[in-house]
Amino acid sequence: ILIVDHVLMQMFEASEAIIGGHIKGKASLLGKRGLRDL
Repeated sequence: ILIVDHVLMQMFEASEAIIGGHIKGKASLLGKRGLRDL
């Protein structure tokens, strides 16, 4: 169970980083207007 939890946490953190980076990339492209739309 501990191993599965550890893997799930790593996957969650990785997906969170990818999603966060994608949102930051979009926001920087769109500028302040993009940040407000999020």
